[in-house]
Amino acid sequence: MEAKRKKAIVVGAGLAGLSAAVRLAGEGVDVTVLERRSILGGRTFSYRDKSTDDMVDNGQHAVTSSYRELRSYCRTIGTEDKMAFPKGAGGVFRDPKYGLVDFRGPKLPKQFKAFRGLAGFLLIPNVPALDKMRFAVSMTKLVKAIREMPAGLDTMTVTEWFDRIGMPKTVRRTFWHPLIIAALNEHPDVVSAHLFARLLRWGYMEQPGRMGYATVDLNSLFVDPAAAFLEKHGARVITDAIVTAIQTDESGRVAALGLKDGQTLSADVYIVAVHPSAFAALIKDSPLAGIPFFARAAKIQESPITGVNLWFDQPLKMAAHYEALLDTTTEWVFDRSRMHATRQGKGYFYTLITSASQQQMTQSNKKVIEQALAEIHATYPESRGFKLLHASVIKEPVATFSGRPGFKNLRCTQKTPVENLFLAGDWTDTNLPSTMESAVKSGHLAAQEVERLLGIERRA
Repeated sequence: MEAKRKKAIVVGAGLAGLSAAVRLAGEGVDVTVLERRSILGGRTFSYRDKSTDDMVDNGQHAVTSSYRELRSYCRTIGTEDKMAFPKGAGGVFRDPKYGLVDFRGPKLPKQFKAFRGLAGFLLIPNVPALDKMRFAVSMTKLVKAIREMPAGLDTMTVTEWFDRIGMPKTVRRTFWHPLIIAALNEHPDVVSAHLFARLLRWGYMEQPGRMGYATVDLNSLFVDPAAAFLEKHGARVITDAIVTAIQTDESGRVAALGLKDGQTLSADVYIVAVHPSAFAALIKDSPLAGIPFFARAAKIQESPITGVNLWFDQPLKMAAHYEALLDTTTEWVFDRSRMHATRQGKGYFYTLITSASQQQMTQSNKKVIEQALAEIHATYPESRGFKLLHASVIKEPVATFSGRPGFKNLRCTQKTPVENLFLAGDWTDTNLPSTMESAVKSGHLAAQEVERLLGIERRA
């Protein structure tokens, strides 16, 4: 007689929830995914723009070849080949004083290839020679810290850390600040030095990789193929399913979830994969509220991202697939037509990104577009004669966590004090910043804990 399949409920269908569900369904678990919205994808979804017929992402996401968990997820659902990692995909900055600044560096012999980026930095014109010397000295201190990861880093901001090690301000403006704001979605005078050091340790020591991008929209890359995989493996995906209550039994285990429509669903195990403020709200009136482990989520702050989509009748003269802008509200410009190779007489499509965009959250879309256009015209003068065919704005008020000093101790492990309840989400303990890699890694770690509890031996 065939053994009864174990049941799992996954709350939340963002990358964390989908990756956990895909892994468990692939191992034969009877999975149900509950998503409060009518669409899947969480913070990685797409929609079709009615004016241009282009698929527009809710936010532009860069990827690197070192995103092992993300690539594993895409490999499972059959989309790994939809990511590209070409030479020279990024590394280009636009300085209002010096124009194009190329950090990709000169070509070097193979044995010195790892130093190409550093060589490129030392050759740029907008940093004084004395600051380049100071940069070299400060880098020795920085490298030492990311190797040792001293506990004190999580008590200070990146700005405070840079002040201590003597990082020149010209280097911060030209090189570090664009990287920090883009990768951590927070400003250097706010974000934890520990989180930044972890990013550097991971990206340059543990898993160095090449920058890249998706060649298709986010739905086609992450969402629709995952939904098809889950359906093929017998999983249920229920949208517009708002979880309002967590019920526990006498032993403290989760017994069932109550939904807004009155349904009650139960399973052997539960994975909650929502952002921290949503999780804090969910457990507020539940028996879990009194457990200190779960109280951490309510203390985590979140940070927004704003995207502006522009369609011109002519192409910008960009040197790379995406470029950073200095001293502007717009921080990055992505050439979507070039990245997706989708232009079909609808105009040239660009996405502009502003991270940690608290100010733009209170501005009208019209004002946001006007400012973005002014910055594009100033950075790419040829665009002043272009015709703007269409424009749109996407604001994500809860785009990522805000990794402030002390954040390290707020991250929850995927395994919780409740035996059959697990957490997933980029804010959980992955040792990574708020990235797609962190989200998928958290989902895989949560699924791994479920497999241990259920005694499932993972297939090769």
